[in-house]
Amino acid sequence: MKKLSQSVADEKKSGQLVKAGKLCGSVSMGIGAFTVFCGIIAKCFPSVFPFFALLYVIILIISFSLIIFSLKMK
Repeated sequence: MKKLSQSVADEKKSGQLVKAGKLCGSVSMGIGAFTVFCGIIAKCFPSVFPFFALLYVIILIISFSLIIFSLKMK
């Protein structure tokens, strides 16, 4: 994060980059945890696999949208 904040001279943009970096890291960790959770549930209860597959895709779309919109900087 230190190198990320030092990559831009403007203090405001530097702060935005650090926040975006932290958000991207948190979202990535959440996606990974949710993937493991869905895998375990799908293995234990195969009958609910279609529901979890749909839920997984919806959460991926929301997560990637969140990352994309957080990286848009003016």
